[in-house]
Amino acid sequence: MKKRMRISCLLVAVAVLAFMGLIMAPSVGAAYGADVAQGQVRARVLGSFWAEMHNRNSGSCVDVRDDSYDAGAWIQQYHCHNHPAQKFFFADMGNGYYEIEGQHSHKCITPQGGWLDNGVPLLQWYCLGYDNQQWQFQSATGGSYRVVNKASGKCIDVPNWSSNDSVILQQWICSPGAANQEFYLV
Repeated sequence: MKKRMRISCLLVAVAVLAFMGLIMAPSVGAAYGADVAQGQVRARVLGSFWAEMHNRNSGSCVDVRDDSYDAGAWIQQYHCHNHPAQKFFFADMGNGYYEIEGQHSHKCITPQGGWLDNGVPLLQWYCLGYDNQQWQFQSATGGSYRVVNKASGKCIDVPNWSSNDSVILQQWICSPGAANQEFYLV
């Protein structure tokens, strides 16, 4: 009886810690499997996880401008340099969509003003669970993903196929095979 009670208490404690986010997998690759293609290690999209997003066209990372903690800070592409402003928690919303939350700021990627149009720039804002903050990962070229907004149906897009640093990302109508709209989860 005591053994059963201890096991029950242990399971409850583990469930509470997991719910609070205090139990994390040691790495995305170890927890969710890793595939290697084109020199990239990518996470499989399963449940909630941590990762960087590398654009298939430029190889640059999705990044919070100036490492800002502020609501309203722009989301840009920037050369990858292993910084918390380039790491995101992908929170499984349980409906096939994810919130993309900055590791350092705890704010979510969202189109400015929640607008649905082409060309709307992306920024970070308080995570509220609204449809405009939810993103779906659709399989794309070579193990990359298109990242599609639930509210607008548009993809995260690097404007004009740029490979320059500090280019603010936007949402744009999805174009299958467009490398500027495809990202590896690393």
